[in-house]
Amino acid sequence: AYLRLAPLAVIFLLAASVSKTEGGSPTCGETCFGGTCYTPGCVCDPWPICTKNHIIASTAKTVDQYR
Repeated sequence: AYLRLAPLAVIFLLAASVSKTEGGSPTCGETCFGGTCYTPGCVCDPWPICTKNHIIASTAKTVDQYR
């Protein structure tokens, strides 16, 4: 039974380690106003700070965010 669960455990460990991989400086230098960032490529994800749009597949809420 444990042999069948081993690949599943490996998948969860890899997903957790990939979840936080982002490159570059995450800040854009502005705060969100009304939930909107005016710097191109920035999003208001952790309100109230605009961050660069480093969305990867594991954190994307929609398919359009990942493209």
